[in-house]
Parts: sequence; C-alpha cells; structure tokens
Amino acid sequence: MPVTSKPQLRHDLHTVMDEDIGIKTPLINGLLAPEMKTKHKSASVPVKKAGETEKIAEDTRRNKNGSFNRSTIGYGEDSYYTEFFGHETQFDMIEKLELDEYFDLEFDHMQAAMQIIKLGRERRVISAVQNEAAYTTNNAASVIDAEDVYANHATSDPVKDFKALSDQTYAQFGLKKDMCWCTIQVDLVDDIIQAEKLKATSVYTSDMQAASRQRQEQYLKDVLKVGRVILVDGRYNASGINQEVNWQQFWSDTSISMFAPPSTGNTLKTPSFLRQPVYTKYANDLKLESYPEWTHRQMVMAASEYRGLKQDYKYAVMLKGTAA
Repeated sequence: MPVTSKPQLRHDLHTVMDEDIGIKTPLINGLLAPEMKTKHKSASVPVKKAGETEKIAEDTRRNKNGSFNRSTIGYGEDSYYTEFFGHETQFDMIEKLELDEYFDLEFDHMQAAMQIIKLGRERRVISAVQNEAAYTTNNAASVIDAEDVYANHATSDPVKDFKALSDQTYAQFGLKKDMCWCTIQVDLVDDIIQAEKLKATSVYTSDMQAASRQRQEQYLKDVLKVGRVILVDGRYNASGINQEVNWQQFWSDTSISMFAPPSTGNTLKTPSFLRQPVYTKYANDLKLESYPEWTHRQMVMAASEYRGLKQDYKYAVMLKGTAA
C-alpha cells in the first residue's frame, strides 16, 4: 500500500460546514472587499484615470471654422496578484473509531481548516482597513486627527470629525460622506451617542445605547449623515494549537475609516478601496480535500485557495485618535 494516497475532493462537506451552528465570529471581509473572479494568478490591466469623464470644457460651442474643441481620455495601468493559502488538520484513524459515537472527526477537522482560512481572509482585510501608514503613504492629508477621544463626552465632536472626513473624501475622490461607507468599532458606539455636541444636533426619544446593532447603525447613519455605517466587531483565538483559549479583538477602537462604496463584479474598471481577486482555475472559493497518511495512520483534511487583496488608498480616509 502506498505511503500516501491521492487527495479526495470533498464537495460533500461544503454545505455541512456552512450550516454549522457553533458560535463563530461574523465575517465581513467579503462586504468590505468583494471578490473578483479571475482566470489569471496575476495580471496588469489598463484602467481609465479617475475623473476623465467628469471634466467640463472651457467652451463647447462650435468654433468659427465649423469644428468643436477636442480632448482625449487618459489611460493608466493597474495590476493585481493572488497567493496560495491553505491549512491542514489531521486526526488519528484509531481515535476516530473510539470517538465516532460522539463526534464526526471529518466534519470537525474540515470545519477547523476552513475557519482558519476564512479568519485569515478577515485579518488581511481588517489590517488593510486599519493600516494608517498606507493611508499616509498615499496622501498624508487622508489621515485626520479626531477633535478628542470619544470617551470625553463633553469635548469630543463626532459631527465635526465626520465633516472633516467628508471634506477629505470629496477632495480625494469626489464623494461626500452621504455617498460613502464607514466602519466604526462597536466599543465606540456608546461614547459617540453620548457626545454632548452630537446630542445637541439630534432629538431622539428612545435609549439608543440599549438599541439593537441595526438600530444603532441606522441612528448613526442619520445623525452623522453617512451613506452607510458598519459597526464592526470580531474576535479570534490567539493561543496556539491545543492551548487554553485566548480571545483577542480583530478591530481597534482607535480609528474610523471612510471609503467609497465597494465595487462588485469581475473588473477593475470601477474604482474600489479593496477587492479580493480569486484565481478560479484553482477553485471558485475554497478547495476541500482529504487524504490518508498510512505510515502514521492519520487522516488529513485540507482547505486551500488562491486569493489576493487589491488595495487602493486613493478611495479611503481615516480618522485617528478616537480612543486612547
């Protein structure tokens, strides 16, 4: 018998994994950075420069010689790339016999491999959203200091802060805050709602601190006059394999990001802050496989993908200093 066998594609576990009822971190990387299916691992593509079709000519009247003034559209070049990500879990075949009455080891181990890959996606997108140095490298003016930390309810000024964000988004990519999205870490919500200068501009009769997350999102959208508010949260286990759980926060409460609404579709023609190219010749999403290692009587469950993260900080701004 061979030492290893050819991996078996596990289509049977896709549906089961998605229907797992365990407590999981809500993942929003696909909302902030939509997928872009591609037939190439990497590529350079032509792009139309921003604002080329928004120009106003000095004079559009017909000239005396019968002609009209002319212009040309400027094109540039952009690129993307994908990387190979994967994770494997393994279990002992004898242990499977002993535990079959209580657990489905194939299910549990494939679930763990899949979740680790998905949390990796989440971390890459969150890191990009909160990467202050990348904002500054693109444009130092795109990083704005908050009036004060939001825990200081008497002196903080969310209204002024969001006006400053709006002014910068308009200068940077032509959209004001009412057409933009923003991410706010949930721990900031109570402090924003209690800011004296915000309450002075808003009259509400219900206790928004006790409201559902959906109502709080709508309230902040209305009073801050933002196109969409996304309250972000999430945690992961930072401990190593077989160690005691150590929960850590994904998102920091020290900054807020505002950006152009994400572009969807398999194209770079529409500008977007973040996109996730997916190399579909390998897999449309995750590839699930299993194979035995007979030497050690182990079964290996594997999840893998070819995926990238395309970032364009021209279409995002950051408010920093919202928490100490």
